[in-house]
Amino acid sequence: MYIIILPVLIGLEAVVKEELLALGFSSEAIELSNGQVSLRLKQDRQAISKAIALCNVHLACAERVELCVAEFPAEDFDALFEGVKALDWSLWIPKKAAFTVVRGYSGKSKLFAPPAIQSTIKKGIVLSLQRAWGLREGTKIEEDKRWLELAIKYYFHKDIVRLVIDTSGPGLHRRGYRTANTEAPISETLAAGMIRLSRFEPFSGELLYDPFCGSGTFPIEAAMYASGVKPGTRRSFTAEKWPLIGQDIFAEVKQEALAGEDAEDMTECFIAGSDISRKSIAFSKLNAERAGVAKLIDFSVKNVNALDVERLKAQYRQERILFLANPPYGDRMATEKEVEEIHQIIANLIFYPQTKFTKPGIRASIITTADFEGHTGHKADKRRKLYNGMLECTMYHYFREKYL
Repeated sequence: MYIIILPVLIGLEAVVKEELLALGFSSEAIELSNGQVSLRLKQDRQAISKAIALCNVHLACAERVELCVAEFPAEDFDALFEGVKALDWSLWIPKKAAFTVVRGYSGKSKLFAPPAIQSTIKKGIVLSLQRAWGLREGTKIEEDKRWLELAIKYYFHKDIVRLVIDTSGPGLHRRGYRTANTEAPISETLAAGMIRLSRFEPFSGELLYDPFCGSGTFPIEAAMYASGVKPGTRRSFTAEKWPLIGQDIFAEVKQEALAGEDAEDMTECFIAGSDISRKSIAFSKLNAERAGVAKLIDFSVKNVNALDVERLKAQYRQERILFLANPPYGDRMATEKEVEEIHQIIANLIFYPQTKFTKPGIRASIITTADFEGHTGHKADKRRKLYNGMLECTMYHYFREKYL
């Protein structure tokens, strides 16, 4: 049995499961845990290669794709060393490939010191390779990072260790389109997850609008979602250079994904973003061009104070609006008072005064580290804990409407 490990941002585990189901994997093969999704597959290596390529190219909300190569009990360093050394690492690490043991995770386990764990695993791998390649102990193993560099990671849970090899390289949030960033951008994977958690439905008569669009991540991810543009078609992955997987299967999966795109055929504009900064809007347009979805998004320079829901509905000929926003907070604003003022402006835009209802046809999803409910007096209809990088945030959902 092979296991594919998908690290995810806490709060997006169920979203990634939905993505895997859409790719045709069975629910029984998918296991969720805190910050991680596992995919267990009883298949041959060719099928596993296809699964790895599919996950890397198609998944919008996972952080990376890792292949588990071993799982065994290790309550002390001797057990860890012997377990690693007993494996035939030549099956996974070809000659001249460079390999690094990177810091992993340890929970509810006796072993938890990262440098010692990394060193022990590295020594065990080296001895295994020396044995497999007929080298004398102590012989230096040749490593060429220019050809291939593999990252090996460990996961400890209840004294059971999983050893995985990263197949992605740079994290999956690196779509390849965002070369120009504004201050404190939201990650692409988190943005994609929030779009799905908000239950955005393209072509449903609902405008998705980001009033603080920054470098354009929310609108761009929404446009990719709507037009079938897969996040991994315009970048490369470590596994493409790894002989175990290779370029051919990735080329096949990317070609199939590109054939399913329909961004050029879409004429209706139901995705838009604005920002007070002209520089940010210029970055947004450049990033959208690189993502291949510039024709689907309307970016404009606007102060959030100038927005009006009825004018937006009329301008974009949409019956409803989903406001999806990552307003300034923390280091992006000088004082809590400024953050509260921003929140009040949002409240004036989307709510009836002194009621718990949104305006007709209006939904909103707001992510912030600050107390949006306390600042506005509007209790969310639903809230979720999410992480924007290392920052613990709350995503506030509002969808109870009041009709005149």
